[in-house]
Amino acid sequence: MSEDGEIPMQRRLTTQDVTWFLDVNGLGRLDLEPSYQRKSVWTRRDRQYFLDTIFNNYPSPAIFLHKDIDEGGNTTYHVVDGKQRLETILMFVSNKLPIRDDIGDTRLANKRWRDLSDEPELKRRLWDYQFTVEMLDSIEPAVVNEVFGRLNRNSRKLSSQEIRHSRFDGWFITFAENEADRPLWRSLKVSTTARARRMQDVQFISELMAVLIEGRPIGFDQDWLDELYATYDEPEQLEPAFDPDEFSARFDALASYLQVAEEEHQIVSRHAVNFAHLYSLWVWLVQQDSLPDVEHFVSAYSTFMLEVEIAAGNPEPSSQQQLSPLVHQYADNARGATTDIRPRLSRHEALTRAMRAALSS
Repeated sequence: MSEDGEIPMQRRLTTQDVTWFLDVNGLGRLDLEPSYQRKSVWTRRDRQYFLDTIFNNYPSPAIFLHKDIDEGGNTTYHVVDGKQRLETILMFVSNKLPIRDDIGDTRLANKRWRDLSDEPELKRRLWDYQFTVEMLDSIEPAVVNEVFGRLNRNSRKLSSQEIRHSRFDGWFITFAENEADRPLWRSLKVSTTARARRMQDVQFISELMAVLIEGRPIGFDQDWLDELYATYDEPEQLEPAFDPDEFSARFDALASYLQVAEEEHQIVSRHAVNFAHLYSLWVWLVQQDSLPDVEHFVSAYSTFMLEVEIAAGNPEPSSQQQLSPLVHQYADNARGATTDIRPRLSRHEALTRAMRAALSS
């Protein structure tokens, strides 16, 4: 009992092989989606790597479960941590996933579960694979967070982007990390020594990529970015089809346009060095059917942003009475939580309307 009289969380350590999880799932008693399930996204490559772990009998982290018994004595096992590993096994035995083709045992290379029907010894490798299982008596969110915080307490906390760097090696992250080396992003202060050290530059470029893929502003969310990395890790698998070459050409055209505007007029370093402004400018560029003449664009954008700077920097009503509502709308939404979806949408609306009026005059 703790000093304040509370009974500590109860834990029970056990082991279970894969057949136990298959049996429990077959009875409908394995809950892979409890409300407190920690979010994690695995790519196809991640799942195949884990199958390699199983068939080579390498150890893997513990599975954390919460055992719940209802009034009728029916038991449900809620998966607190380990969803992706268990989901991978279930996908494999449902013939939805092949083993990778470079596994050491050639009998397993590129095989699905159905292909092992004549290989009972290989099937037993999966069935007999042992997991350490931690049964938790509490599912309070604070307790769950404390459990996993303590598991990682002794290691330096990696940023979300550093974790992506360690997990993904497909098309999306390769493009983002290569793009971060473009001199433009260093000249615009997107990539600095400090930001590059924690890969913040790559993360921001990933957001710009997301805008180009979706064609709209998106509220910043680490979990959503994880899903995007997983989805576009192997774009050739996507339906409908996605053309990486077409994407690359369009991204390069937008970046090159921005580079010309910066080199000739310092449009970003004067008016959009702030990430909120640069993001909004990028969204506006993405949504143009054809990019306007650089001189015309620079004139319109500079005029608008100079007024935004007045609205943001001078609270005196007398100095702002001639400013348009669109300027105030943009300036008001360039403060505070600028990466949330509402301020991003509001800035985009204001900038779009102002630029449309200026460019059509």
